[in-house]
Amino acid sequence: MWSVHRDESKWEDATVFRPERFLTADGKELVLPNHFIPYSIGKRSCPGESLAKMALFLIFASVLQRFSLSVDKPESVDMSPVNGITLDTHEYFLTAVPRT
Repeated sequence: MWSVHRDESKWEDATVFRPERFLTADGKELVLPNHFIPYSIGKRSCPGESLAKMALFLIFASVLQRFSLSVDKPESVDMSPVNGITLDTHEYFLTAVPRT
């Protein structure tokens, strides 16, 4: 699935983190293209997809409700994969500032 999500023929700037690519031009609606398959497809799709989505929503909503997150040096964040048994990312640090 990593290769599908990094395919330059399907995604403009496939290696660049651009979450706005999943929004309409006015930024009000979520649009998920057919070639976006984070939980696989068919009979081998992830049975925990719904649970994972609910848990991630609650976790991220809770964190973002309480903190403002930022990266000290955004230009230094390396989003290229680190190969191993599974793909990983390079380490980077976020600063969490409590919201008032």
